[in-house]
Amino acid sequence: YEQLAKDISQTQNQLYASLSGEKNDKEILEQIDRLTKLEEKLYDIMDEALSHVPEDAEVTAGTFLCGKLSDRDVIYEDFYTDKETEYLVLDLRGTDYNYDLEQFYHEKGYETVSYTEGVIAVFRKR
Repeated sequence: YEQLAKDISQTQNQLYASLSGEKNDKEILEQIDRLTKLEEKLYDIMDEALSHVPEDAEVTAGTFLCGKLSDRDVIYEDFYTDKETEYLVLDLRGTDYNYDLEQFYHEKGYETVSYTEGVIAVFRKR
């Protein structure tokens, strides 16, 4: 994932520079296409992790994942509830936890179902 994140960031920066510089439309479109393909890889990782959450499960999820899980009967946004649910899904993009996230949730009675550092974590209540 680290390389994917670097590639996305680098491509975004190149695209922004191109838009304010003297790149032609073809070069800009190529950068947009590359960025789109890189982001699709990231979303594939996230979709695969979310596939481990059964459709009938009660879920607590991070803000940016609530939309993907909104067809559930019971879903809570993690920062606005203290209820415990069967599954906990966290969006790890753009976060910098200073502790062992998996150990923290294991101590709270969850087991890891899927974990991709810097991307997404799915936990199930034991």
